[in-house]
Amino acid sequence: MKKLKKNGFIEIGSGKFKVGKNLFGELSKLEPWKELQKLRIPILFVHGDKDTYVPYEDSVNYSKMLKTSKLETISGGGHGFYDNKEQEEEADRVTVEFFSENMWSK
Repeated sequence: MKKLKKNGFIEIGSGKFKVGKNLFGELSKLEPWKELQKLRIPILFVHGDKDTYVPYEDSVNYSKMLKTSKLETISGGGHGFYDNKEQEEEADRVTVEFFSENMWSK
């Protein structure tokens, strides 16, 4: 957040994608659960409980309010799991399992 304030943007994905402060302002106004509630398919939330960009509690709350959802918590995981290979692999594993159970077999 310090870089966002200083530069007017932050870099995501090895510095190749710039996200500006205007986007962060818009995100604070969005109400994604309204659209998610319209879905009638299985929904998976994979979220690190130490995420400093997107509040972990958002995924906890959304997963509770949506009947077709499941939350997989990556213990100690930050945003994107970029700095921990084990957390990245766990996120990949639970995602593949979810697709195997809910999408590919139907």
